Amino acid sequence: IIKESNRKFSLVFLDPPYGNYLVTQALELLRTNSVLTDDAILVCESSVDDEINYDGYVLYKEYKYSQIKITILKTKE
Repeated sequence: IIKESNRKFSLVFLDPPYGNYLVTQALELLRTNSVLTDDAILVCESSVDDEINYDGYVLYKEYKYSQIKITILKTKE
């Protein structure tokens, strides 16, 4: 539905259930469906143990708080 609306988003917060590579899957869907602006910022919450594949994005910052990881990405310009 979002793709069909032709909307573009500049700020996205992702906080799916931990594990199962859901952050990576969500990032891939956002990128392949062209719903992000050229200067979009994505804030992803995950477990510190979760591996995030952020191909197509630039890692801006990453913070670790106990068992939680906050990853801030930007779209590639």
